[in-house]
Amino acid sequence: MIGKRVTAAFVALMVAWAWIGGKARGDDVQVTASLALGGKYDNGESNSVAVAPGLSFTRRTEIQDLRLSAVLSGVRYADGQEKVDQSYQGDWSYRLTPRLQVQANGSYITYSDPQQNVPQTGQFLTKATRVSERYGATTTYSLSEISSVSLAGSVDRENSNAAGATDVDAKNVSVGYLRDLGDYLSSTTGGVNLGYGHYRFSNSEVDNLWLTVGGGRSFTERLKLEASLGVRQTRTQYQQLEQRIVVLPPFAFLVTEEKEKRSTEWGGVGSLALTYSGVDYTGGLTFSRDLQISADNGVTDRTSLVLNLSHRFTWELTGSFDAGYYENKSQQGQTVNGTLDERTLRAACGLTYALSQHTSLEAGGSLARVEYRNGGGSENRAVLTLTLRFSYPVIE
Repeated sequence: MIGKRVTAAFVALMVAWAWIGGKARGDDVQVTASLALGGKYDNGESNSVAVAPGLSFTRRTEIQDLRLSAVLSGVRYADGQEKVDQSYQGDWSYRLTPRLQVQANGSYITYSDPQQNVPQTGQFLTKATRVSERYGATTTYSLSEISSVSLAGSVDRENSNAAGATDVDAKNVSVGYLRDLGDYLSSTTGGVNLGYGHYRFSNSEVDNLWLTVGGGRSFTERLKLEASLGVRQTRTQYQQLEQRIVVLPPFAFLVTEEKEKRSTEWGGVGSLALTYSGVDYTGGLTFSRDLQISADNGVTDRTSLVLNLSHRFTWELTGSFDAGYYENKSQQGQTVNGTLDERTLRAACGLTYALSQHTSLEAGGSLARVEYRNGGGSENRAVLTLTLRFSYPVIE
């Protein structure tokens, strides 16, 4: 009920601000209506068709930038199940003074597609309804023309009705320092980041502290490199069932007790991203290692290597290709069921053809394979999609 009230208020605010605030103040305002009609084949038995109307709103001035979007997706699966997925997202930035800037973002998303997060996580999910909320804010203060400090915080909540899933309540806070190193190396920045996160699950709590050092360099206007390297300490407190024999002569009893367990783990975190942005070609190669959280798997130590490529063949036709390798691991007490050790390999390609200025047709396919190292065995997924998209600028 709360989520529905929040989303209704979100849409009302978006429309009111577009018509009243934008027109009265003469800001750069855009409102776009959209509609997507799609079908999906999934050998994991999640074949479906969907109808998804949406509305987006952007407003820009010299000192602020506001973006809001709302999408409702009615999905019907081959087994007769019907779902209504929702996505409400917002981003806002405001420059209070020439030195001080604040940013805020929020999202409320419900989804039933088990393939939705595979490109990001490499993990296969079962068909279920999942609810994800995220709210965050960042304050940045410029100390000088070449250095700045930042303070960021976020709250994430997630739940799922999948078997064995857990509720998630995660809070993160971090401070950072960034400096332009142009005096020593042209087009280069460097910085340090210190953060703390507290993650609460149904049967466990995790405290995570991390420190990273990193930077970035622009080799050209189109080619950029960003990297960070650091260390984390993760403390886990969880409940575990243990059995022991109680002897009361002449009888012996098997007793099950719930005991509190604690563990401390050290690990590395880091990322390396090489990106190219051209007129007809764009691409990126990203390596990442960090802790991730979800309702289905608890805390996961994820290592990934992902390649993304895109090429515009003509004005109408654009092609894309992406591939990824993922390792997902977790220790006792960090995951929902026991420990986790998975390896995933995934590849996908797609074509988008612009039928007109406001209409496009998209076709895509992906193949993925996951190996379960703990219990043995593997699983393959093949997905084909076809989507017709319409968009119309209501206000511009």
